[in-house]
Amino acid sequence: MSTDSVKRAYRTREQWAEIIEAQRQSNVSVEAFCQERGLTPSAFYNWRRKLGARQDGPASQNSGFFEVDALALKPSLTWDMELELAPGIIFRLRRS
Repeated sequence: MSTDSVKRAYRTREQWAEIIEAQRQSNVSVEAFCQERGLTPSAFYNWRRKLGARQDGPASQNSGFFEVDALALKPSLTWDMELELAPGIIFRLRRS
């Protein structure tokens, strides 16, 4: 067993954001990208999750979610909202 200690590089959030963006633009797999730069894929995935970066692939480019802040509306306003979850399954919210 080696007595040499592995020195870890400290990177800021901004540096990780740049690394994650560079990987996204490289069109190289995360594993290959990390190996080329001496990073561990687990650290890369951890920081990508922490920073809320997009996942690879077309489905994750647009998750289909958006924020609805119904409580911020004026109390005098009424509204209706419908969400079709599947054919025949509809979730309705109404404020009257």
